[in-house]
Amino acid sequence: MVVIKNKLVNSMIKETFSLQNPWRTGQKMPFDLIKRAALDIVEKNLSSKKMLGLIGSRQVGKSSLLYLTIAHLLKGGVEAERVYYFNLDDLKLHELFQHPSEIIQFIKPGQTRKYLLVDEIQRLANPGLFLKEIHDLGLNLKIIYSGSSQLEIKSKLKEHLVGRARQLEIQRLSFVEYLRFNDPMTRDQALSEMLIYGSYPEVALERGSIEKQLLIKDIYQGYVEKDLVDF
Repeated sequence: MVVIKNKLVNSMIKETFSLQNPWRTGQKMPFDLIKRAALDIVEKNLSSKKMLGLIGSRQVGKSSLLYLTIAHLLKGGVEAERVYYFNLDDLKLHELFQHPSEIIQFIKPGQTRKYLLVDEIQRLANPGLFLKEIHDLGLNLKIIYSGSSQLEIKSKLKEHLVGRARQLEIQRLSFVEYLRFNDPMTRDQALSEMLIYGSYPEVALERGSIEKQLLIKDIYQGYVEKDLVDF
């Protein structure tokens, strides 16, 4: 019975991993990507041995930045099978992240550098310790992680990652980025919208005023009802 359960779990993990990594089978990214200014900083840190953390509030574009990083790697000649992306919002993947040895066995790092990108790392009970243990093995593995709830992620990572990780705080869209997201909107139109609706990426891409308001309400409720309560 235990063997059957383990096979079922492994099958579910592989299926979820395959769905989250469509580029490994020659498919396109799951959505269109618009370049963010922070990507330049990420690219400059790809050769560093330190881990790179993308930390920020909800809906500021951290997942999109991870996808942009993957697109950059693939365009730069990194083979798709060397790139591993995990979104820990999917609870099925948590079995794979119970212990560092499990994920290492899955990735099998070797002489050629591989890339581990973990989205929503704060979903783990102790993400700081988990990342520290992998990093301290000295593997040829570049780790990039994101954390959505600033209150939660800072309390879970701070103790273990000093000297091991560089953390980049991801902000909402700058004015230049807002214009890029809404080309060919005029500068006056962009400024007017930003003053009314703010500059969350998803809100910026939505054209209808009612939809913009609903998205802002969703983000607000995420902060008050989820992040603050959990913290």
